[in-house]
Amino acid sequence: MIIKSSSFGYATGAFGKWNIGFAPDSRPTERGFDEFLGFASGNIDYYHHVYNGKHDLFHNTTEIDRDGEYSTDLFADSAIEFIKSKTKAQKPWFVYLPFNSPHFPNKANKSTGQLMRWQAPDWAFKEYGLTQSEEDPEKRYRAVVTALDRAIGRVFKSLDDLSISDNTFVFLYSDNGTFMLNRKGLDISTNALLRSGGVTCWEGGLRVAAFARWPGKIKKHTVIDLPMWSPDLLVTSAKLSGGVLPTDRILDGKDIMPVLTGLSKESPHKEFYFEYGKQAVFRSEKWKIIRTKNNEAWQLYDLSMDIGESENLASAHPEIAKELARAFIEQQKSMLEK
Repeated sequence: MIIKSSSFGYATGAFGKWNIGFAPDSRPTERGFDEFLGFASGNIDYYHHVYNGKHDLFHNTTEIDRDGEYSTDLFADSAIEFIKSKTKAQKPWFVYLPFNSPHFPNKANKSTGQLMRWQAPDWAFKEYGLTQSEEDPEKRYRAVVTALDRAIGRVFKSLDDLSISDNTFVFLYSDNGTFMLNRKGLDISTNALLRSGGVTCWEGGLRVAAFARWPGKIKKHTVIDLPMWSPDLLVTSAKLSGGVLPTDRILDGKDIMPVLTGLSKESPHKEFYFEYGKQAVFRSEKWKIIRTKNNEAWQLYDLSMDIGESENLASAHPEIAKELARAFIEQQKSMLEK
């Protein structure tokens, strides 16, 4: 996510993965974006832009054909063009850039005879002395990530070339930890030292790396080890842009700019609540309870001492587990009432 700090009234663009519905009234240009180039689903073939046998690439609400263009570069180029045009017009802008990469290959997205493997441009393979004929999925995955890194770098370079980096806040993060489902050729990366991965409520699924960039405001090479989460970006971005948030609903995000700029040494969040399928989590500062099934006893972990969630302390600290379970029920009830 990128937001350029200026007065309220932004040109807004989204380029890449939408994945929250493409029926009338739910599409990006009907939800506040002036321009959209991307796909409606959660993942597509990198070159042919197919999801589950259906072509899935749109400009605004019109299906378009850009067959053969690598999706990572397609979305980065679209964002860069948008940034350049709005900057030239002296129009403040906001860009949402959710890449398809490095989503794993999906058999349902492949045409007859198309190989089921990680996709990257020739040059990305050459970075490692490889070619498109490489069969090792781990080596192919490196090329995918390298192509993503270069695309992100090109977006940053465009900000520098336009001399607007000092007035542009950038935040980049993953939507979940890498999957650890033991699928041959697909689950080839790792979340170590964290436990498990995507589609779970263990730290390997919930805790992801992120970085922020705003020269002159955020000190470079700063390492922040405080819990924040994606809903914070809505509140933070609105405050930076001078936007007024609605008051007729409860927003879970907080302004994290004081943490990013070093003005605050504390997380704006004392507690976190998660549910995914039958899994549930409640975290209060260093303590976390988790269960993977509704009828399962809560497990308790001290994340300050055991980031890998290897030692269940529920028996050693039953009073803490009980208090967090009570807080979970209260939060769950509150969510249902909302």
